[in-house]
Amino acid sequence: MFDHERRGKSDVSSATTPSLQSFITTLSVRHAFGGGWSADAALPAGNIRLDPGGGVESRRLAGFGDFTLGGAYDFAGLWGSELYRPRLSLRLAVGFPTGKESTIGDPNDPVPPSVLTIGTAAFSLTNEISLTQRVHERFGFNTRLSYRQPLSDTDEGVRFGAYNQTAGSLFVVPVDWLAIKLGGEYDVRRRAEREGMGVLVNSGARLFAVRAGVGIFAGPVSISLEARRPVFIDVNGTQIVESFSGQASLSVELGGGEEEDEHEHEHHDEHKHFEGGDVADAAVKGEAFDLQATLVPGKITVIDFWAEWCHPCIHVDEGLRELASLYPGLAVRRVEIVDDESPAAKPLGDKIELPIVWIFDEHGQRVDVLTATDEAAVRRRLGELLKGKPRHEPPEPGGGHDAHGHGKAGHDAHEHGKPDHDAHGHDEHGHDEHGHDDPH
Repeated sequence: MFDHERRGKSDVSSATTPSLQSFITTLSVRHAFGGGWSADAALPAGNIRLDPGGGVESRRLAGFGDFTLGGAYDFAGLWGSELYRPRLSLRLAVGFPTGKESTIGDPNDPVPPSVLTIGTAAFSLTNEISLTQRVHERFGFNTRLSYRQPLSDTDEGVRFGAYNQTAGSLFVVPVDWLAIKLGGEYDVRRRAEREGMGVLVNSGARLFAVRAGVGIFAGPVSISLEARRPVFIDVNGTQIVESFSGQASLSVELGGGEEEDEHEHEHHDEHKHFEGGDVADAAVKGEAFDLQATLVPGKITVIDFWAEWCHPCIHVDEGLRELASLYPGLAVRRVEIVDDESPAAKPLGDKIELPIVWIFDEHGQRVDVLTATDEAAVRRRLGELLKGKPRHEPPEPGGGHDAHGHGKAGHDAHEHGKPDHDAHGHDEHGHDEHGHDDPH
């Protein structure tokens, strides 16, 4: 909602101040390739209504915003995604000029018309860096820096100024299915220019806003609700400014269809079963186990916590079996988790994010814990510990099925921990998909 009029830092609203309402819906898709790499695409659509006041008929603008294609790298792919390790990611995205644009005003009026757009209606480049860090199992913070630079003019000859945002928030997870966030952000929008006119006087602003939100998680589905309210605004010239905005998002994680997972599981059993190696089950069907009795003296021992419904656990298991077949000094002990109430799950605490791997040295000392991990991270860490250890050539892969199997793979309901990605996995562009310069 934009219903306040500012001149510089002063509120000059009156009964004739125009109001603007903006509703933006964004469909976005993200695919994780593994190893920290991912790609995303987003297409917003919006409806903007401007009420000029003074009995003048309202104006509407409806259509698509800027289509964006992006790629990101999460450095957890290098150092693993254990609960207290930082989640640092870099993202680069290109925006395409699919945004809707319109002008409001009399073309014969000496005062330039106002410009309404959904997005920037131009090519743009966005780069972003974000960091999420847990300082406690149920408490942490995240911060994000982003910068967007329009690369071309709109059809109306307007080139919007660069936009950069600095945001930070604290989050708490009181229960596994709920996250609460409170934070703030500082936005800077540079002046816009118009072909043949130069810099638009009534464009560009600085703004500080507070944000609060909640995230609700139910397996692969998550819902996020947020509210934002500016507490400081400083504009160039005179402009209509934001008074309040809200955002809601629905996210669904897909780990592959049941048929695809089952096929992959069969392929795993038939073609990636590694003979040899010290691999055994320490607990099946969630039963309790004796940790000290499970450790193998004189060997690096890996405790692999897995479940039938954990899709990434299949790949972690493959990697561990292969390493065990190569290194006689490595022992792998598998612990099956049926649910959070399983006796085998008690050593993991209240929050369980499979796959979980515990690594012990030859003396029985735990040297690492990998939570919500993946095969690449496990191989990388064990590669460091096994460096220089005796090894032998791998045997030819044998046929047949693992005597204990892995069960049917399912959806990954805890992929790398919530509440990451700004405590729930969506980009904060809801308030930013409309641009307008209001020269008055």
